[in-house]
Amino acid sequence: MNYYPSNKLFRAGVAAGCLCASIVAPVSHAQNTTQVVLEEVIVTARKTEESLKDVPSAVSAINADSMKGMGLNTVADIGNVVPGLRINSDGDSRAFVQIRGIGITLQTPIQPGVGFFMDGIYVPYTSAVNNNLLDTAQVEVIRGPQGTLFGKNTLGGAINVISKEPTEELSGEVSARWAEADDSVGLSARVSGTIIDNKLLGSVAVARDESDGFFKHLTVGGGWDARESSAIKSAFKWFVGDDGVLRFNASYGEYEGPGVAYTPVPNNDTDASNFDGDSRNSFQTESLAKITRINGTYNAPMTERTDLALTLGYDKRDLTESQDRDFVNPDILRGNGNIDEDFLQSEIRFETQFTDDFRLMYAAFYSEQSNADTARTDVIPAAMSTFATRDVDDKTYSVYANAFWSFAESWELSGGLRYDKIEQEGTLSGSAGTLDRSNAITYKLDESPVSPMVSLKKYWSDDLMTYATAAKGVRAGGFNGGAVPSGFETFDGDEVKSFELGFKSTLAEGRATLNMAVFFVEHEDIILNDLVPDENNQLVVVNRNQGSLENWGVEGEFNILLSSSWQLGAGLSYISTDITDDPTGTFAAFNNEALLFQPEWTANLTAAYSKDIGVGRLESMLGVFYTGKQYASGTEAPSFTRAPELDASVVGNLSADYIIGNVSVGIFANNITDEDYWSSYIGESVLSAIGFEQAIGVKAAPRNIGLRASYSF
Repeated sequence: MNYYPSNKLFRAGVAAGCLCASIVAPVSHAQNTTQVVLEEVIVTARKTEESLKDVPSAVSAINADSMKGMGLNTVADIGNVVPGLRINSDGDSRAFVQIRGIGITLQTPIQPGVGFFMDGIYVPYTSAVNNNLLDTAQVEVIRGPQGTLFGKNTLGGAINVISKEPTEELSGEVSARWAEADDSVGLSARVSGTIIDNKLLGSVAVARDESDGFFKHLTVGGGWDARESSAIKSAFKWFVGDDGVLRFNASYGEYEGPGVAYTPVPNNDTDASNFDGDSRNSFQTESLAKITRINGTYNAPMTERTDLALTLGYDKRDLTESQDRDFVNPDILRGNGNIDEDFLQSEIRFETQFTDDFRLMYAAFYSEQSNADTARTDVIPAAMSTFATRDVDDKTYSVYANAFWSFAESWELSGGLRYDKIEQEGTLSGSAGTLDRSNAITYKLDESPVSPMVSLKKYWSDDLMTYATAAKGVRAGGFNGGAVPSGFETFDGDEVKSFELGFKSTLAEGRATLNMAVFFVEHEDIILNDLVPDENNQLVVVNRNQGSLENWGVEGEFNILLSSSWQLGAGLSYISTDITDDPTGTFAAFNNEALLFQPEWTANLTAAYSKDIGVGRLESMLGVFYTGKQYASGTEAPSFTRAPELDASVVGNLSADYIIGNVSVGIFANNITDEDYWSSYIGESVLSAIGFEQAIGVKAAPRNIGLRASYSF
């Protein structure tokens, strides 16, 4: 097969050139009336601190102030401002994350295809993107496969949440927030400072959030989307010897809210403006996650030329949830489940500067995951229950290396290689009446993928860098539950080949930046869920490999500082999909040219204004987020050959804070236009398996206006 993507990249290059011209044009006419410049953005996308403009890949970084100003409280919210990143959710216990149309995870047994990391430490479940960001300094999104730099499962890219570091000076903040539409209240506090002079710094942060929800539960009363959470997070920074630094983080959180929250959509309407968002299910779904995270990183020089980084991490999640398995009223099927998950990882990494022009990073990674999943389905009319269990042990051994060679003035060639040995053992059982593991069958999966990467970058001036990158990404396979039909117990991993061309530029004497990339991706053995008949000819949901696709597209980010008071930002993404292999017929419902929940076009525009007024300072921000038309899951009646198409949406968030000394008081409004759109939607085909041609959906939050205040010292 020919993997040379010349025609795709040519078309993307033309699109990039047109976009570049349209964005740069107004900048060239700007009057240079001030000496202010944009602040340099520092990222850790290549496991070392460097300027974003020097990284030869598409990277977005959003700091804490920007997240607050745009009303972005979770990583899921950040999908609105990062080109190519899409995050949908149908409940607190899971989320559908993809970058450039790659890596979506629709069911718990499928491992994440976009790696999620906390301070570089891998988190093995996508639901973490739904949790509020506590004590966070910055979120970085690195697009494209990242296997030669990050832990595992970075098929589509990586999201790295970076915590605030403890400070030397005693400092702290107390904040409170209230919002009207969901009657929500949030309280948080943080304190940081020196514990032992010149030796140990520490910080601790706590948060409590409660919400009555936006929508009613028409059957049982109350708000079906009511939520509450409590979290505590501590961090320590210990200076060991002359140059060693040990960082230690620990956190615990309890997150309670709706489980998988689909509800019947009247008239199977895809127009969200015709749906009130209220739940019509037979009972209230619930999800409770208890999460403990502990990790530590030690950095120190070993010799004059070699540095050591040693990382240890532990993540434990206990998830209990109840689900309405038929998603309709009357009460037919109820589900109850528990996932007990332990994840341990370690990494040792060395970085050697052999010469001024050649640097080598080499590492070994190990992870061990234990997952015990028990599910019970109650068949209410028959007064009986069925049980399915899935116990999975996963051990991953990896070695990888990256070389960085400045072979000529203004040129850098970098290359990486990763080898994984993935050993998984799954024990599956199914039973009726009572939980019975006596019929459990054990299956094994062994995979040994190799993931290469090569990148070339060229500095044409201090203000312009171009790059070309090619990489391969992999994701491990997995196991379905014990109640699946014979032959569907396991599924293989999938892989991508990614090619990217881009540039990063500084314009208008440092007052503006424009970063753009065109890309082409081949995704093979895509893992998605499907409906297949069991021995009783009843349809059962399974996860399996379902074909291949090609994505090409263009994305860009632009920022300009118009004055000391005004800053504008814009982002744009276009993704075109061609299905190249569809053995199960799944992609025919998307006209063989799209993927579920992946719009062709997304865009965002932000405007920040700050100015000294009276005795204080005004800080305000407006964010406008556009999502184009997209396909949802399932198919529509009566033909069941076409997936539901969801309308485009435009959402705006606004905030304004007035700061006097250490006190800040502000107002915020999310979804200021009260846009009607879907968080998730499934067509009639799914419930047709139990005799209902019924669409189900989850409506996104309406307009919400609130107040906030904080005191810092």
